[in-house]
Amino acid sequence: MQYKTALAHYKKSSHAGGYPESQHNVGVMYEKVQGVAVYDKQAFYWYTKAVKQGYASSQVNLGFMYNYGKGVKQDFEQKGILV
Repeated sequence: MQYKTALAHYKKSSHAGGYPESQHNVGVMYEKVQGVAVYDKQAFYWYTKAVKQGYASSQVNLGFMYNYGKGVKQDFEQKGILV
């Protein structure tokens, strides 16, 4: 239950102020956290929002998503650009 509460708070913060760290955390939760349904496409979406604001950790995670084809078509060229 704590994960769902955390996800709700991160999403609220992400929408309210466009905070890239919150957007990144939403992406991480959708990609990896137990207790929250894994939605790779949602993780990809939130990482992309954070990357557009210059958040480096999301850039790395997005690169790995391209590398493994998680939530997006596998693309080694894009991965190379991001990581």
